[in-house]
Amino acid sequence: MIDNALAEERIRNRAYQIYLEHGRQPHHELDDWAQAEYELLRLPIQQITKLESFKRKLGKRPSLVSLIRTAVLLGAGALTQLKG
Repeated sequence: MIDNALAEERIRNRAYQIYLEHGRQPHHELDDWAQAEYELLRLPIQQITKLESFKRKLGKRPSLVSLIRTAVLLGAGALTQLKG
């Protein structure tokens, strides 16, 4: 099972990077967090759903939860190394 704490840590780290990139502007914590989730989850999920090897490994259509967990663990950059 994928560690939820690891997923949260990756999102937290990206949200902090966004905070720094925006000049440490206060009162934008939720915006920074939402952008981090979007960046780390949306694109990887689209790429993961196209991977035939991922579908075969599960033996069925992947659930949204399994897609999100995989996306967070792998990150967008790591997905380019996977082959369908």
